[in-house]
Amino acid sequence: MDENNPAFTVSDGILFSKGMKTLLWVPSGTGDAYSVPDDVSCIADAAFQSADLTQVTIPAGVLTIGENAFSSCSSLTAINVSPENPAYCSAEGVLYSKDRSILYAYPAGKIQSAFTIPNSVTEIGSMAFFGAKVSEIKLSDSVSTIRESAFSNCYSLEKISLPDGLKSVEFGILLYSTSLQKVYIPGGITDIASIAFMGCSSLTDVYFGGSKEAWNILMETAGYGNEPLLSAAVHFNCSGLG
Repeated sequence: MDENNPAFTVSDGILFSKGMKTLLWVPSGTGDAYSVPDDVSCIADAAFQSADLTQVTIPAGVLTIGENAFSSCSSLTAINVSPENPAYCSAEGVLYSKDRSILYAYPAGKIQSAFTIPNSVTEIGSMAFFGAKVSEIKLSDSVSTIRESAFSNCYSLEKISLPDGLKSVEFGILLYSTSLQKVYIPGGITDIASIAFMGCSSLTDVYFGGSKEAWNILMETAGYGNEPLLSAAVHFNCSGLG
C-alpha cells in the first residue's frame, strides 16, 4: 500500500482506514492470535471473514462491530473483549452486547456438544453461529428475534427448538445444517422465509406448536427452498421436541 494513499493504510499486513480508526480486513496468515489496536473504534463488516486465527482480543475503544465480522473463521475458538469496553462483552469466548441482550458471534472453532444461550439474550445476530461445531443449541423463550442465516452451515447441529416468542423464521436461518434431524417450530410463527431449511437433508421430524390446518397455511406462504419441511414427519400441537 502506497503510504501516500489518502484513504487506507496497512500495518503488519492488516488493512485499516487512514488514521487506523477502522479495521477493514484481516487476511489469513496473520497468526494464531490477534489483538485489535487500542486506537481502533470500528471493526468493519466481514473484517475477519475466513481468517485462520484462533483468538481475537477487542479493546475498550471499539464501539462498532459490523455485520458478519467473524463469519467463516473455522479455527476461531474465542473472541475476548476488554472488561472496560462500554458496547460489547464476551463470556466463554462468545461475543455479546454489553448488557448481553444480543448474541453477535459464537466462534466457529469452539467445539462443544451443546450450548445454552443465556436468558438475558433477546436477539441473535446475523450469521452468529455460522459454521459452529455444536450438536445442540438451547434457546430460552426470552429470544424474540433471530436474524438471517443465524445457524447456517452448522454441520454438527442435530436438533434445535425455536423459541415460542419468535414470530418469523428468517432467510437462511438453518441453511445447510446438514445433520439437523429434529426442529421445534412454535405455533405463533406466521412466516418462514426462503431457504430457511434448504440443505437440511437429515431432517426427519418437525414438531409444530399449532394445528395441522395452521401448518398447511404456513406451508402455502413459506418461501422457496424449504423442501426438507415437506418431506419430514410433522407432529402437531407440540410444546417442544418429542
